[in-house]
Amino acid sequence: MVVELKGWREENILRIENSDTIIIKTDEGEIPATPQKQARGYRFAIERHIRQNIGKYPLVFQMVCLPQVSKSFYHQKRLDVVLDEPFTILKEDLEDTNSFYKKIDQALSEANHWKRTPFDSKTMLEVRHIFECDIEPDENDAISDEQNSTDYHNEHDYSRFYFLGSGSSLDSVLDEMISQYIQGCKLYGVVATSQQLTQVAMALDAALTDKGLVRNRDSIELDFDRSTPHNPEVSENMTSFMAFHCSLSVLAENISDLPQYICIHNGKFSSQEKAWLENLSKHSQFNSEQYFVEHADPEKNVVIRAGAGTGKTYTMVSRIGFICYTQSPNLQNMADRIVMITFTNEAADQMKEKLKSYFENCYLLTSQVDYLTMISHIDHMQISTIHSYAKKVIAQLGTEFGYGIDVSITSSEFHRRRKISDLLDSYIEQKKKECGLGYAEQLGMPIYAIRESILDFIGKLHNKSADIASIAPQNFGSILLDDSRHELHQLLADIIPAVEIEYANELLDNNQIHLSSMMSLLNRFICNPESKSRICELKKEKNVRQFMFVDEFQDTDDTQIEILMTLANFLDYKLFVVGDIKQCIYRFRGAKEKAFDQLHIDDHPDEWLQFSLQRNYRTDTALLDLYHRSFEAWGNRDDELLSYKSTDRLLGTRHYNSYLVGKEDKFYKRLPIQSEELRIPALANEIRRIQRRIEYEIQQGMKLSEKEKSIAILVRENWQADLVRSECARLGISVQTSTGGDLYMSQPALDMMTLVNALVHFDEADYLYNLVTSNFFNIDIPKSNLYEIRMKFRSEGWCTQENEREQATYIIHLMNLSLANTNSKENTWELHHSQSQD
Repeated sequence: MVVELKGWREENILRIENSDTIIIKTDEGEIPATPQKQARGYRFAIERHIRQNIGKYPLVFQMVCLPQVSKSFYHQKRLDVVLDEPFTILKEDLEDTNSFYKKIDQALSEANHWKRTPFDSKTMLEVRHIFECDIEPDENDAISDEQNSTDYHNEHDYSRFYFLGSGSSLDSVLDEMISQYIQGCKLYGVVATSQQLTQVAMALDAALTDKGLVRNRDSIELDFDRSTPHNPEVSENMTSFMAFHCSLSVLAENISDLPQYICIHNGKFSSQEKAWLENLSKHSQFNSEQYFVEHADPEKNVVIRAGAGTGKTYTMVSRIGFICYTQSPNLQNMADRIVMITFTNEAADQMKEKLKSYFENCYLLTSQVDYLTMISHIDHMQISTIHSYAKKVIAQLGTEFGYGIDVSITSSEFHRRRKISDLLDSYIEQKKKECGLGYAEQLGMPIYAIRESILDFIGKLHNKSADIASIAPQNFGSILLDDSRHELHQLLADIIPAVEIEYANELLDNNQIHLSSMMSLLNRFICNPESKSRICELKKEKNVRQFMFVDEFQDTDDTQIEILMTLANFLDYKLFVVGDIKQCIYRFRGAKEKAFDQLHIDDHPDEWLQFSLQRNYRTDTALLDLYHRSFEAWGNRDDELLSYKSTDRLLGTRHYNSYLVGKEDKFYKRLPIQSEELRIPALANEIRRIQRRIEYEIQQGMKLSEKEKSIAILVRENWQADLVRSECARLGISVQTSTGGDLYMSQPALDMMTLVNALVHFDEADYLYNLVTSNFFNIDIPKSNLYEIRMKFRSEGWCTQENEREQATYIIHLMNLSLANTNSKENTWELHHSQSQD
């Protein structure tokens, strides 16, 4: 706990200047004081010092102590605007021990919501050792969890691959297979006959049943009363058996030169065995591509070119499982050693759910509690978009550059627009003085159009992750003096970097970073030679391997790639990069078709392993063949519209329409309608027909998943989806719609709605609170303050509408304090409201 002590008397506290500053009377006159800011600065310094020494982040929180200020004066003078009451020690809190402890408990209850390293006995000794000369950590007490944990991984293999020929007997290996599986070993296998496959599958199901478990597709579930059948059920003539940690299939045709029995442990194979695996993969459902990726050497970087539907997510989860097995018996530590970069927040959330499901199944299968520990740590794993990862790194490095650890991100363009307007107006006024009143006409564009052009230009540069603030005017090129566009060019070259410099400084003062400039800012940090040692301090465990997974790599730009490569080098990450050039859809943001070339694999071939995933599990084979023809034609053009090789071709495994082979015109069913009014009824009839078919299949004993029971309806525009939903509802058919990209849900539109609501409901606290905490004001108001105002009136009886307006009055006061810092000192919320009414 850091305490900033102020010996101010009540009569010397004059007024509140803004949300950070209190004006104090001294012998030298009035001076501004920022106690909360000072305390936070000390806190950041201590956190940084601890992190540099032990690589941990225990909870440190700040408090301000005003021993001569009473609670009544604190509220009367509205000191709560600057000082949060839970973190402020007042006169009454020091009257006795109980009051003091109560205040500390109040602060702790608030601070405990912050995510920090647990302050266990080992961490406490390490921290005390930093600040106390006579404290030495007890090596017996400081034994790492890794040493204390049971090395259960050695009790079983991570995986085993089996090949059983027609001449080999299962009797000698079946018990061993089941024993290894129940302990957590992953089984891969190819067998010669369906009878062998059925025998293994039934033995696995019996073992699961004995443990009170049931197989449900690729998951395991509890079934203590042993009444639920396994899904799907084992049949005599099946050609494959897929379950959690198990992938077995029947050889489609005999292969010469294969031994009758093969067993490979943990993916360690000879060149001859690799050839056998590749051959078996061609003649069965065993996927050697995924197997090789999963078991690749952990000491190598891995790059995978994988198209849509090739099992990228499954392969990444499997790879993480393999890494956890090979690197450390302590899964809790592994959660801190893995970073995963995804392209969207939705993908990050999906990956977390997949990992939770994986380790939950591992726990059910093995009963090892370490898997539960891993599940509890997944939410805290660094699985995020590259911008979220950048924010975390900046927060940890940013103290050297003036940012606090609680740095926030803004995406609003409101303040940048204002900065453009201010600088542009000042620039033009100055030029008018230098060049005459006709300067504006020389620009050849209206001023409002120049403003929009500057904002658009800045946006395009940020899409390329350019560091605009560091661009010198001469970098914009030159133009002849007699060219009519010379003045406009000079204006843009002067204004654009100036806008970014001033806007960045303004954000820095507020401990904020704009989303668009985050990557260029981080790149500036890590390219600074003085930053290397600071970056290396981010590694929690000094002598262990770390791993960075990057999904959708084709959509990263040059700056992002440089950042990831630099961080991987400094923090000892082994990279696992997955992408598909055919899905490079963000070229307008700086992503390049040649993104993989930026890895410079050819310069360090010994450090990289390259793989391709070609087997597709999602799309009908006939459709993939059509795609291949188009992609191949584009790749063979002289101007090469697409970089496409034979290894990029997706090979189908699904034949949804096999009964239509040779009848390509029957892949779809046309619904003829005579008029527009009959469109929805025709659609409804087709939906009912498919529903009857689904019901029939269920009655025949088919077990369909929720996805398989769903009917998809695709439309071109959102209004059509709403029309289908409403009209089908009228006909008794429930349709759920999912429409993305709605303009009215975009951040600028939501910001505008916040402002409009506040102007309409100008004296209602809920709407005003939303406004002041938005990008328009960005004032941090503790909700506890509003709660105390409300409870003050409720303690006196039922709260009337007039009483509730006290909260609105409090918020308007803060708004007016903020508006007073603008160019017009008479700027008030009441004035803005009256103007909006006019």
